[in-house]
Amino acid sequence: MQSIKYPELKTQEIEHKKIISSMNLFIKKLPKMKILDIEKELAHFVQIWFISHIVYEDKKITQWINQNDIPEFSFCWINSYKIGNTTIDAEHQELFEIASEAFKEVHNDERKNKIRKTLNKLFKYFQNHFENEEEYMVSIKYDKTEEHKDIHTDIMNKLTNIIKKSPKMSIEDLEDILSNFIEDSLVNHILEEDKKITYWVEFLEDIKESKELKEL
Repeated sequence: MQSIKYPELKTQEIEHKKIISSMNLFIKKLPKMKILDIEKELAHFVQIWFISHIVYEDKKITQWINQNDIPEFSFCWINSYKIGNTTIDAEHQELFEIASEAFKEVHNDERKNKIRKTLNKLFKYFQNHFENEEEYMVSIKYDKTEEHKDIHTDIMNKLTNIIKKSPKMSIEDLEDILSNFIEDSLVNHILEEDKKITYWVEFLEDIKESKELKEL
């Protein structure tokens, strides 16, 4: 909502806080509740908050997007995505910029050319970024470095395959495949796999702190 400048963002934030507050209250009551009461209240909670929120409030976002010609895919970088390395975080932020640029509306005559430029940009980006990220993982002795490298190889293979097939694909199919690839490489990789590196760094810091305390 932030990335598309949705005017009802504040209202949505209030609703989200209410949902979290209600859920916290429900969790606190759980130990003293009977199973049947838990089932009833949980069913009520899901119906009132989640279904009503999605059907009514979140649907308004779709309507606003359609009325204002907002691209379906908009990506907004926030600080919680950081993994704690200046170079890697800057490169991740760059990927968000590439993603946002990829889905900006252009004239029909320019669509194929824009996608070709995006594919080339992504290929160069991932080559450089993965090399830097792998060096960083080795430097901190990350315990899942080899698994992570395999994911990088898989992403590069997928991208290479898209580039090879792109000349024979329709513009619509190419846009769909590219959007899925960006979502997968951006959301699943950065927000899930790369975030594990942060947990590893925190784990190392905890060990270091424990050793220092033991010495004291």
